[in-house]
Amino acid sequence: MRDGRVLRSGPAVEVYRRPVDPWVAAFVGEAVFLPVTGPGLLTPLGPVAADEVPGGPGALTVMVWPERIVLAAGPGVEATVTGHTFHGHDATVTLRLSDGTRVTVRVPGHAVPVAAGSGVRVRDERAHLDR
Repeated sequence: MRDGRVLRSGPAVEVYRRPVDPWVAAFVGEAVFLPVTGPGLLTPLGPVAADEVPGGPGALTVMVWPERIVLAAGPGVEATVTGHTFHGHDATVTLRLSDGTRVTVRVPGHAVPVAAGSGVRVRDERAHLDR
């Protein structure tokens, strides 16, 4: 509900998986918003997977949940760790991508990178990077 108006209703898992707008996405979780920079949903994070692609003219922004962004050993985009917050069972890691875009990644607590300044590779876990 925002400004006295119901924006989205339904089971919590559905509201989380399919928010109706960026405000609802940010309200129910730590949403990462990325500009589309090229065809095939190419973003600063690389290509991202989408269940639906909205039509219409103008700039397109995609939203990725931090738990969908993974620190990758293989294909991915170069990033630098700028900090992290340890929560025990998991942690949020803040990164600066090679183009300067900042993203938040949620990782298991045992997978926190060593320190700020560490270089890592990162990708959307559902992306098909071998296109």
